[in-house]
Amino acid sequence: MCGLEDRNSIFFFFSLVWMEDRTRWRECASASASARALSTWLCSDLFALSTERVLTPVPSLHRPGVPPPQEAVAVGMETALTAEDKIITAYRCHGFTYMRGGSITSILAELLGRKAGISGGKGGSMHMFTPNFFGGNGIVGAQVPLGAGIAFAQKYLGHKAATFSLYGDGASNQGQVFEAYNMAKLWDLPAVFVCENNRYGMGTAANRSSANTSYFKRGDYIPGLKVCGSTLSPEVLRTITSLPF
Repeated sequence: MCGLEDRNSIFFFFSLVWMEDRTRWRECASASASARALSTWLCSDLFALSTERVLTPVPSLHRPGVPPPQEAVAVGMETALTAEDKIITAYRCHGFTYMRGGSITSILAELLGRKAGISGGKGGSMHMFTPNFFGGNGIVGAQVPLGAGIAFAQKYLGHKAATFSLYGDGASNQGQVFEAYNMAKLWDLPAVFVCENNRYGMGTAANRSSANTSYFKRGDYIPGLKVCGSTLSPEVLRTITSLPF
C-alpha cells in the first residue's frame, strides 16, 4: 500500500493526465477485483503511465489504432510475482522500480539528477535498481543475457525463485536474445523471457522490422504464451466495481 507521500505524488501526476485517461478510469471504476488489485493499479499503473506520458510524451503515437505504452505489463506481472523473484528490463523502468521497492520520491529525484535519487542522481532514467530489480539497461537487448546469468546464479545457489527478463519488439531480433534462450533451455534455468510488444521499436512498426511478429513463438524449444497486457481480467474488473470509492 502507498504511503501518504506516495499517494500525493501519484495523484499529482494523475491530475496531469486526467483528461487523457478519464475514460479508462471510469471503465475500471465501473467494473471489479480485490482491494489489493485496486491499490496495485493506483500505486503502480497510474504512476507508471503518468511518468511515461508526462516526462517522455510521444503525442504522435497516441492516436486511434495505435496501442498505448506497455506499462500495464509491469502491473500485471507484479501481481503474480513474489518479492524474491528478480526482474531486469530495458530503459522504460520507472514503474518496475517503484513496484520493486523504490519510492516515488527517489525515482523522480533520479529523473531530475538529484542526490536523493535512487542511484544518487547519476543513473538517470535508464539506470535504477532495487535489491531484486536489476534495472533499466541502455543497450538494446543486453538485459536478456544478463537476465539469463541472474537465473543461472539462482539455480547455482538453490534459490526458489525465477528471473524475468523483459525486452521489446524492437530488441527481439538481437542475436544475444536467441543465445540467452539457448543457454536457458540447455541449462534448465529458472528464466522467463517477456517480450513487451507495443508494435513499435522507437518509430519503426514491428512488421517493418520483423519477418515473424509472433514473438511468443520464437522460443522454439521454450514454450510461449501470448497475453494481452491492456486487458484486466473479468475477476479484477468485478472486484473494482464492488469497492466503495
